[in-house]
Amino acid sequence: HHYHTNQQELPVIVKVFDGLWYIVDSCDYDVQDHIDYSLYDCIFGFGEPFVNSFHQNSKHPVSIYYGTGRHVCSQNFSSLMRAKEIFKKRGVWLLDSCRVVKKTWSEQTTLVDAIIPLGNDMALKSYRTFYDGPIVLQPATFNAALPANLLVRNKVASKHFFWFAGAGAVHKGLDLLLEVFTTRKDIFLHIGSNLDDEKTFLAAFAR
Repeated sequence: HHYHTNQQELPVIVKVFDGLWYIVDSCDYDVQDHIDYSLYDCIFGFGEPFVNSFHQNSKHPVSIYYGTGRHVCSQNFSSLMRAKEIFKKRGVWLLDSCRVVKKTWSEQTTLVDAIIPLGNDMALKSYRTFYDGPIVLQPATFNAALPANLLVRNKVASKHFFWFAGAGAVHKGLDLLLEVFTTRKDIFLHIGSNLDDEKTFLAAFAR
């Protein structure tokens, strides 16, 4: 599947552990089943089963948190500040477009043995606020469909910009792009996203 990069990341992660002679079990991040953590030498990932491992009295395996972006508390703060900014401009709360993570799962970003975040230096710094252990930064993954130079090779393409993203228009800054492009007549913005679930955003920026 190509609807999310984790579809390609998980097999690679499993292959790396397999190459280190680990026997690997995998489960979804929101699984609530009882897990006997005493059977494991290492836990890698995030979510409910990861956090639950800290609530058992048995010896805890080596734990490595896999951060697929900024620290959730840092991300939530930034998104909510954007919502506040828009409210001051337009008098409407667009919280459904902010992608606020309800569960912060603080244990997994404070008690672990190491953190591997995806992203840039800003992502790394967001974890350092809450964690004093080793952090190994990795570039965010993406699905490469077409080299960028082929998209901008002709002069017409250099005036057309394509915004492509999933849910969370405010979280990802679409409102800021709309403000810029509506003041310009020489450049054009094409939006490739399913915004059907963000009706408040669509109403606020319909014009």
